[in-house]
Amino acid sequence: MELERHIKELAACEPKDAPFISLYLDTRPTGEPGKHPYEIFLKNRLNFFQREFEDSGEREVQFKQAWERIATYLEHELQQNVHGVALFSRAQPEDDFFLALEFPRPFENRFVVDSVPHIFPLVQFLDHSHHYLVMVSDSEKAKIFEIQFGSIQDVREIERPEAEKSFRGEWAQMHYQNWKKDQTKKFVKQKVKILTDLMEQRGIRHLILAGDEVTLAQIKKELPKWVQERVVDFTHLDPHVENHAVLRQTLETFANYERNEQLDTLAVLRRELYADGLGVVGTEPTVEALNAGQVDRLIMAEAYQAPPGWRCQNCESLYVGPEVGPCKYCGQTTFQAVDLREELIRKTVLSGARVETIAENPWFVRQGGVGALLRFK
Repeated sequence: MELERHIKELAACEPKDAPFISLYLDTRPTGEPGKHPYEIFLKNRLNFFQREFEDSGEREVQFKQAWERIATYLEHELQQNVHGVALFSRAQPEDDFFLALEFPRPFENRFVVDSVPHIFPLVQFLDHSHHYLVMVSDSEKAKIFEIQFGSIQDVREIERPEAEKSFRGEWAQMHYQNWKKDQTKKFVKQKVKILTDLMEQRGIRHLILAGDEVTLAQIKKELPKWVQERVVDFTHLDPHVENHAVLRQTLETFANYERNEQLDTLAVLRRELYADGLGVVGTEPTVEALNAGQVDRLIMAEAYQAPPGWRCQNCESLYVGPEVGPCKYCGQTTFQAVDLREELIRKTVLSGARVETIAENPWFVRQGGVGALLRFK
């Protein structure tokens, strides 16, 4: 999955003294040629940062160079049909960084300058991107749809290869029936092979299977266990149905699945908390679990507001609160103030753990709006 790869790339950017710009924009057209809805926002934020870095020597030069790369992109490279863009830029000798990501959906306008990129909007976008495969199949053909961001990204069609044959007599008919069974089994295996390859190559975690009962039973029997665990729903659809009908029906199904999955995640978290098991809630316990490498899945409310936070500049351990003493992990005393929400996300991604964002849930908000399921205690 390209976006997941880019998030990991951004999370791996090490903190530097040079200003790192993270810019998210709503680039939907206004209807007036040459005008963009983000222009006033961008002008105000740019003026603020230009005053902020004025007379700061090398940092002022680095900020201007990082901004110039973004300005060039917005003026000459941004595609016309794009509704949202995320731009990341840092100018530093032998360590320049620039990344532009375009999306079919808008972002809330944000212009952030920090020592590392801010990636929470990307993580949230990925978590709610509705990325899944649909295979609609019968005995003669199959279509595999890759759906993301509310639209069809790709369609694969698979036709059953079957040679022309003529048979005579009863023995020939029996032979034909056996041959047909063998061809059906081969075709089912072919469909499943193409399906599983796509899921592996593109990092797709969810699948909807559609077709008649006989075909679905044949496919289910051949699915590897790891694919079976990713099946969201079985439904009835004809392979000849229009693509827009497949999209409409499965989007509704998948949206319901995601809502239920969020509730299931919180139910698992509560169960672990009640049993004093593999679960923590609240900012400080979550930070401590991340520092210890215990986190398997970070769970964060979309509206989570993190308190003041610090990062040890030696070992990168995180701390919560307005003040911090010597690092309890390495003993050093040099710290940098950080956006703790971003650091929680960044540290989770770097550890290889998953991040799941949760829409408003009263119980979770009361617990602090952040928590984690753990690998071990």
